[in-house]
Amino acid sequence: MKAIRVAQFGGPEELHLVDVPDPVPGPGDVAVQLHAAGVNPVDAYVRSGQYARLPQLPYTPGADGAGVITALYPAGTVVLAMAILRERTCLAQRAGLAVAAVSVVLLTR
Repeated sequence: MKAIRVAQFGGPEELHLVDVPDPVPGPGDVAVQLHAAGVNPVDAYVRSGQYARLPQLPYTPGADGAGVITALYPAGTVVLAMAILRERTCLAQRAGLAVAAVSVVLLTR
């Protein structure tokens, strides 16, 4: 799958579109096929290395996303996902998130 990755802290030039393996959800996780992602001001602070809690490098940024759960919750449920900092992965095609990190909002199709 395609994902934005950051290998070192710095400016926007550190954002790279790369191929990465699909996430494999484990116990208590969900897999989400992302359809939309937002960029939050905190994402810029983290990317620059100027945030209090920094992820281990390399990482995939993004804390806000919306998509369809494809594994471990009822597959096909449409959700809005808010990831916690240690699991910022929304700037990718798919994300693996802990169930506690996902706010499930049922939307009509």
